[in-house]
Amino acid sequence: MQEELSQFEKNNFWTLVERLSTHLVIGTKWVFRNKLNDKGEIIRNRTKLVTKGYAQEEEIDFDETFASVARLESIHMFLAYTCFNNFKLFQMDVKSAFSNGFIDQEIFVEQPHDFENKDFINRVFKLSKALYGLKQAPRAWYERLSGFLIEMVLKEVLLILLFSQNIVLMICWLFKFTLMMLFLELLMKVCARNFLA
Repeated sequence: MQEELSQFEKNNFWTLVERLSTHLVIGTKWVFRNKLNDKGEIIRNRTKLVTKGYAQEEEIDFDETFASVARLESIHMFLAYTCFNNFKLFQMDVKSAFSNGFIDQEIFVEQPHDFENKDFINRVFKLSKALYGLKQAPRAWYERLSGFLIEMVLKEVLLILLFSQNIVLMICWLFKFTLMMLFLELLMKVCARNFLA
């Protein structure tokens, strides 16, 4: 638990502020899970601080929550396409993905139970990043990831469009696949340059 809180402090996750009567303050709780290996054996005990997002009310605490989620059929088609074309495929896991999303609303949460600041017991945390449990967390992560992908890959997509004017319609139809393929190719080159050299 202390490790998680230290990461929050290190990453400027929140700021301790005065509690005002106008602030809707969302509670927090600790979630405990065991991390298992492929044999089902416990290899690590994990704790995660989450908000009690069920207390949030639509149009009062948040406006938009939509985040694009891949359908299983799309993933199957993508995998079949990569296998058919003998593309190299890499997988990555983003540690604490939702915590990487920035939020643009003022959200206040209680100090974690048993970890309250003894000098400022009546203060609350103002979040600058999304916390698991918030209704806005999936959208915040989606916006951060898609912004990164567009920034990284947009130049490559524009080059393809310039040099491939005859197949613009096909590229538009396969834009999601093209974007992912280019991203995977870029990642492979970066990995090869940085880690395999």
